[in-house]
Amino acid sequence: MVQLHLPTLNPPTPPIDGANIFQVETWKLAMRKHDKQSKARRCNNDRIYSLIIGQCSQALQNRIKAHPNWNNVDGTSNVISLLKIIQACMVQWQTKKYKY
Repeated sequence: MVQLHLPTLNPPTPPIDGANIFQVETWKLAMRKHDKQSKARRCNNDRIYSLIIGQCSQALQNRIKAHPNWNNVDGTSNVISLLKIIQACMVQWQTKKYKY
């Protein structure tokens, strides 16, 4: 199975010497970049979540919604968890025994 995870966005470490203007400005630029990346990830998360759900067949959507973690994943719109549920649904064998 494929291991799914997003790389963590770690904020830059603050400058050691607050009096050094070059270090402070470099840190400010790194913080702006970090904030921009964090905002883009949050903004795109809902779009990607909707896109993935929309590409699933109705049968697969029913299997996804029957998964025990579905309510938590749907409430948070967690893309990685959704992909893990889809992966589990596609790998898991579905068999039914009928009593005659």
